[in-house]
Amino acid sequence: MDYFVNAAPLLKWNAQRKHFNVIEGHHRLVFLMVEGLRKVPVKISRKDFDTWANRQIFYECREFIKKKKLMKDLSKLDIKLSTHEAAPKITS
Repeated sequence: MDYFVNAAPLLKWNAQRKHFNVIEGHHRLVFLMVEGLRKVPVKISRKDFDTWANRQIFYECREFIKKKKLMKDLSKLDIKLSTHEAAPKITS
């Protein structure tokens, strides 16, 4: 599996259709899917990830919750993704 992590397919966000397009690595993805994997490592740009994750709206909502003191434990509002979920670890 190390090979598939190191040579992860490259994806690009398609803003018009609201999904990722495979730029390179089609055969690797098909192979992993045939092997039964439902989650696979991929490479995406930070900008594309932020767009997909809708982080700007998330941050605005979190600030509203802080200002209105709607939650006691704000740590539950941190974004934490492992590198095994095809995205960099992000904490805010």
